[in-house]
Amino acid sequence: MQSLEKEQGLTIEWLQKHHMYRILYKTAKRFGKDRKNDHDLTKLGLIQSEIWMARQLLQPFPHISVAKDQSGTIAGVMCGAPFFNQFFIQYIAICSDFSHIRDEIEKQLIFSAIDESIELGFRGWVACSPEPGEEKFWQSHGFSKESEGMFRRMGYFVGI
Repeated sequence: MQSLEKEQGLTIEWLQKHHMYRILYKTAKRFGKDRKNDHDLTKLGLIQSEIWMARQLLQPFPHISVAKDQSGTIAGVMCGAPFFNQFFIQYIAICSDFSHIRDEIEKQLIFSAIDESIELGFRGWVACSPEPGEEKFWQSHGFSKESEGMFRRMGYFVGI
């Protein structure tokens, strides 16, 4: 992950609970300026709803990581949570301003999920439940179909 950070000038930061909503609100305003990015804007809205539900004590707070460029601008957001013996990635959203390095940002966010899985004691296991049509995206990032609706990846041992 370090080489991607240096090469693209991106850094990953995990947000603290009390800053999540404010930071993502500002990010959504920037994502929303480009209506061609509706898919990622929708995912960012879903991430915000996860935080809202946690603030209402309806569920635990999600784990949110952001990829920032050298100026501190958020290029991408990932939302996930511990789920049994793995870190479950719920959503990834990339700002259209950074579409030229979209794949690198997605890789970095997935690597941050692997790091979080290791930190939580899950040995690097990460999982996701792709929406229809997203299966190839997750497979291109080293995930394999585990069961109906569930894809998994074992840490850094998968070449991508």
